[in-house]
Amino acid sequence: MKISLTDAAYEYLKTAHASVPFTELYAIAADKAALAEDLRKRKKNSFYSQLSLDSRFTQQENNTWDLKEHHSYEETHLNVEEIDTDDDDENEEDVMNDEEQDDEDREEESRPVYPVSDNSEEYD
Repeated sequence: MKISLTDAAYEYLKTAHASVPFTELYAIAADKAALAEDLRKRKKNSFYSQLSLDSRFTQQENNTWDLKEHHSYEETHLNVEEIDTDDDDENEEDVMNDEEQDDEDREEESRPVYPVSDNSEEYD
């Protein structure tokens, strides 16, 4: 029976009990799944995407992978409240200055433009 790459990776990590670098995990999974040599290069990106989407796996530091079941909830989930956003860095004064500049830009755009004549003989 043919086994998928992700199932092969799952079986290996189930017994490894340690995070494994992606390239090593891919080589092991490709061997277990008996993936033909000509397909190995083409399937590598797809395997990475499959690992990312499969809820059984978690990516660790330095592109190593492991099973979520080997880690606590806190280790495998992001606390979105701790994420620093660029919006927090802007203070209210900067926002007001940006808005004032936008108003000035709109005023300049709405002013009529009159042609300037370089015909100085008209005024002599």
